[in-house]
Amino acid sequence: MPITSKTTAAAAATTVTTATTTQTRAARVATMAKKKTATRHKQEININVTHTSEPLIIRNIIIVIVVVVVVVVVVVVVVVVVVVVVVVVVVVVVVVEVVVVMLQN
Repeated sequence: MPITSKTTAAAAATTVTTATTTQTRAARVATMAKKKTATRHKQEININVTHTSEPLIIRNIIIVIVVVVVVVVVVVVVVVVVVVVVVVVVVVVVVVEVVVVMLQN
């Protein structure tokens, strides 16, 4: 083979090797891009889950606090009403006794 043919053959082989290497690199870059995109999506999903669960926890805590406050207020109101009724009954009984005693004398 003449030198020119050898050089041309070597250049052609180099071009094929370079093209193959470039395709392999391009495939690797594409794979890495897909992996990065998938990872980014997973991270976004995790962030979304975290952000949606935090308000749910806060909302649940607020609901529990409101329920406890309402129950305490209802209990206090019931106790106050019972005490007022007992005081009124005692006052009425005492007044009736005093009137009865006054009428007997």
